[in-house]
Amino acid sequence: MNIKMTKKLIIGGTLFFGMSCATFIEKREFSPGITANQAIDKSMKWREKAYQSHADLFANKYFEEGNEYLMEAKDGLSENDDRSLILDDAGYSISYFEKANELATAIRPKYDKLVVVRDIALNNGLRNYEHLKNELNELDDQLIYQTNNFSEELDPEKMAAFQKAYLDLEVKTVKSVELSKHIDLFNQRKNQDAEELAPMTFKNAKEAILSAENIIEKSPRDRSVYGGEVANVATSVKLLNEVMDIIVKSDGETPENVAIKYVIKARELNNKKEEISQYQKAVIGMDQEITMKNSMLDRSMNKVSFQEAMDEMRQKFDPKKAEVFQQGNKLILRLKDMNFPIGKATIPRDSKPLLNNVKTTIANLDVKKVMVEGHTDATGSNKLNQKLSESRAKSVVEFLKESGVNSATIGFKGYGESKPIASNNTKSNRAMNRRVDIVLYANAPSGLY
Repeated sequence: MNIKMTKKLIIGGTLFFGMSCATFIEKREFSPGITANQAIDKSMKWREKAYQSHADLFANKYFEEGNEYLMEAKDGLSENDDRSLILDDAGYSISYFEKANELATAIRPKYDKLVVVRDIALNNGLRNYEHLKNELNELDDQLIYQTNNFSEELDPEKMAAFQKAYLDLEVKTVKSVELSKHIDLFNQRKNQDAEELAPMTFKNAKEAILSAENIIEKSPRDRSVYGGEVANVATSVKLLNEVMDIIVKSDGETPENVAIKYVIKARELNNKKEEISQYQKAVIGMDQEITMKNSMLDRSMNKVSFQEAMDEMRQKFDPKKAEVFQQGNKLILRLKDMNFPIGKATIPRDSKPLLNNVKTTIANLDVKKVMVEGHTDATGSNKLNQKLSESRAKSVVEFLKESGVNSATIGFKGYGESKPIASNNTKSNRAMNRRVDIVLYANAPSGLY
């Protein structure tokens, strides 16, 4: 729902500055096809641009108005409000963010020394911490008040004081980013009487935290300086946490020195487990590498075997009667000298030696699957040729079965005149198309037959 449909903000000599000259902010209009989500996305991009120019400081009223309209647009979207109302809110929010950005860009150069520090604190993640956001808002409000909404300049002493205040916020932000989770855990154990139950471990953790805070204060922008101290905090607080785990579980009966020994033993055990885990991963990796290399070797061996099989087959068959070639994982024997009677599927007597040679080849190669494919020329109708090609392929299969080829490994299919290897315009070409292909599969795909 729209905040205030009649609400307009006077700019130029604005209502906020109390000047008499007045104009009204106009709502940003969107293209007709834009969705509510897209309009809100555009508004959020403008808000980010306004943040980058520190419009939330230098043009706070405009920025807050834009933010209110944006929140209304988001609420409207979640409540399934009318699209036009959401677009109105998003449009007004963009107008306010745009004006805030314009004003902030003009004001910023006068306060660049403050902006640089403020910017670093924000970029370090200040807005992720509610207490720091509140401190920033209070400091910003003081600056706005002292400068009469940036219409007056600060004297050098006040400028230096504000600069120091923003620097302090930068330091607090770095401390929060680097140490807050460790300090929270430390305080949790402190509330469980860690200072009494594990005084030595508690003292070490406390000293590590204080030392890290001191180093961060001196060099908040150089992690190479304070990073080691932060790591020491993480280590000492972790030890306190583990020692207190043991003590608390024993209802405070376990002495600190004994708890420390337990922690050391537990860590040693975990390290051993990790070593074993890494070793197992290494073994698995080696197994996978061996499997991959074996697979590559198998493929290479299969390739060699195929080549050897082709060479052997080529020696056994007269090129005028049969052609041997490879297609992928298939060896193909193209029988060119079957000489079936016209329109019939009876195997000629003079073709039987050729088929006997095929049978011997199949047996010697220990073939997994065999497909006999029948083909015809274009003489006659498609229907007749299809039936004839199937009958001829079937005749070859039956001959091979009777000759001893395992019936479980062999199938047939007719293609009629659909797969010619030459045009059908001459007698010799038609003879080439009247053929039988014997396809030998080394590893036939399942469901092929």
